[in-house]
This record gives sequence, structure tokens and C-alpha cells, in this order.
Amino acid sequence: MEIYLLWIALAAIFGSALAALIKVVTPGPPYVWTYFPASLLTGVITAVVFAVGYQLGGPTLTVKDIFLAILGGAAVDQTRSMLKMQKELLLLKGPVPKK
Repeated sequence: MEIYLLWIALAAIFGSALAALIKVVTPGPPYVWTYFPASLLTGVITAVVFAVGYQLGGPTLTVKDIFLAILGGAAVDQTRSMLKMQKELLLLKGPVPKK
């Protein structure tokens, strides 16, 4: 395995973990720590996608690429969290009655 793929993968996982840790310190309802493994799994999936993309793109890696992988991992984790929250809200409201 090329070392630049490892750096990209670690950056994406770090971004996802960073997004989860930022949720811990933000005010609001307390963070449920059982969600943290889901954030790491999201980071691993994002890392695989980034690594495959950079494998197909070529062996060049810059600081910008690392930064984008961190942002990508955080964005994917935040999107997953928002979708999960929307699903929970819809489940709490129940089905929409037909008129």
C-alpha cells in the first residue's frame, strides 16, 4: 500500500472523529457516546472512498489534499448525523394522517 493512501485515509478518519468530538463540546442535549463508533465507521467508509479516488488519480499528495480529506470526513459524518436526526424526528411524529 502506498504511504500517501494511508495519509489520506487517516485524515478522513480524523475528520470524522473530530466532527464527533465537536458535537461533545457544543451546547445542547448531552452527547450519547454510543454514537461515537458509528462516527468512526463513517470515517472508515469515507477513508476507503478517498483512498480509492486517490489511487485512481495518481501519487501526488499535497497539504490541500489532506485538509480536504479532513473536511470530507467531517462533512460525511455530519450528514450522517443529520439524516439520523431527521429519521428520529419523523419516527417521533408518527405517520402523517391522510385527509
